Amino acid sequence: METVLRLVLAAVLLLAGCSSAPPAPSFTPPTWTQQTAPTLTRERLQTVHGAVGFSGGFVLAGDYLVPAEPGNVEGRTNDVHPVLHMSVDGQTWREVTPPEIGELAWGDAAAAYGDNAYVLGGNGAQPVLLTSEGGVWTRLALPGGLFTDKPSAVAAGPRGVVVVAFAENKVSDRVKGLRLWFSPDGKKFGDPVELTNRQLYTGYQPRVLATERGFLVYGAMPATGRPQRRAEMLFESADGRDWKAVGDRLPDPPQGQHYSALTAAQHNNGVTVLFGTLGNADNPDDSKAGLTGWYRRDGETAWTQLADLDPGKLPDAGVAPRPQRRVTDVARWQTGFLAVGSTPGAGAVWTSPDGLAWTKMPVRDNGFEGAGVLDHLGDGGLGLLLDLPEVKGPARFWRTGSPSARPATNHPVPKGGAWQGISGTSIALDDTGGGEIRYSDFKVRDAKQFAVKFRHVGITAGGTRTMEVTSSTDPAVPVGGTLSAKVQDHGATVLFPDGTQREFCGADRYAECS
Repeated sequence: METVLRLVLAAVLLLAGCSSAPPAPSFTPPTWTQQTAPTLTRERLQTVHGAVGFSGGFVLAGDYLVPAEPGNVEGRTNDVHPVLHMSVDGQTWREVTPPEIGELAWGDAAAAYGDNAYVLGGNGAQPVLLTSEGGVWTRLALPGGLFTDKPSAVAAGPRGVVVVAFAENKVSDRVKGLRLWFSPDGKKFGDPVELTNRQLYTGYQPRVLATERGFLVYGAMPATGRPQRRAEMLFESADGRDWKAVGDRLPDPPQGQHYSALTAAQHNNGVTVLFGTLGNADNPDDSKAGLTGWYRRDGETAWTQLADLDPGKLPDAGVAPRPQRRVTDVARWQTGFLAVGSTPGAGAVWTSPDGLAWTKMPVRDNGFEGAGVLDHLGDGGLGLLLDLPEVKGPARFWRTGSPSARPATNHPVPKGGAWQGISGTSIALDDTGGGEIRYSDFKVRDAKQFAVKFRHVGITAGGTRTMEVTSSTDPAVPVGGTLSAKVQDHGATVLFPDGTQREFCGADRYAECS
């Protein structure tokens, strides 16, 4: 069984001393400790589309299957339900239903930078981008989004946020090119930029990397004509608006081979690394095909070929020839990098102090043998490897480090307010942050109206409130439970204990609600 590992790691914060000419920092590979996560199970997360850590904790974006209703018009056997799992410590996870998203992006559906996380998907009419600061998810507008745009990836960094989608994804797998949205502050996006390329197919999901120097969109296209024809997809931008095709700066592939995929990229400490695979249509068993990679130092334009990645050492498990090794994600680790991927029957983790030389971590000593799909998340202090079981049961984690400090929640409480919505819905907040909400279950005929009162617990710098339930007529909202709320001019968005969100908008501002 071939396993696949995916890696997503938030930026590691490095503190530099004030003394002159400090010694070069040392690089130490991570040490892993295993544990299980009873609140994160295979039944509620079967496929991971994105995984990130940030100052607010961790987010897993994925989906799970439930049997479809018998006799449905589409003839479906199962329904796919998008889901988010969130945690502040990597141990206890809370399930949240992403509002307005019917399907998550397949390239990288999650990104994070600073105090904000982002999740990308679609609703059948246009791409949908959500953001969260403090747990409540609100929608960000992507101007000019169309139903033919198929969202693929999102990335966030010090220069802003970039969203990537296929353009004019209609009936066939071939598309017109890419459409990219950019926001310098992660809040307001401009009109999309189109990158025309008629060699793109929807099965080759582009991904995007955000760094201190800008953005890199990478992926792959099927080779056309002779197999040795260049097939990579690589675009670069310093500002998120002006994009340049830079695939010709990669070394030419060996005779008879082509780049079949560009799978992972990262930047750290003045070096960018990029991984991919070489294919040979005439000789699928070519021992020189398979995993490959490049590096580029800041200030350089051309990429340099990496030496062959360490295959590991027998008698350890997972030692495999180059065509059977894969890298699916790479991330920052201290002054260097961590990469994860797979070999037949085992997960694979490589470390590098500089992006040039790579060492494979032992498989059996770390318990990676026989692991399923692994994701790696980091919040700057705590790193997590996640293994979802193939059958029912809780997920496994490998932990390293300690959680970073979370954002303060003792900020001043804004002045209260009240919003009266339609069908008897309302929310009232007093000047202490406490209050009451009223609502009905619109899915039930002759629904009963519920009333929930709460007291203020805390508020983040971005305005997300945490409240404790003090009385409730709704059995799904127990006394002592936690509510989170984001208050805006037109009303409030409230996250309930069961992971659902509800908007409480003033009747005169209802058009501003989603």
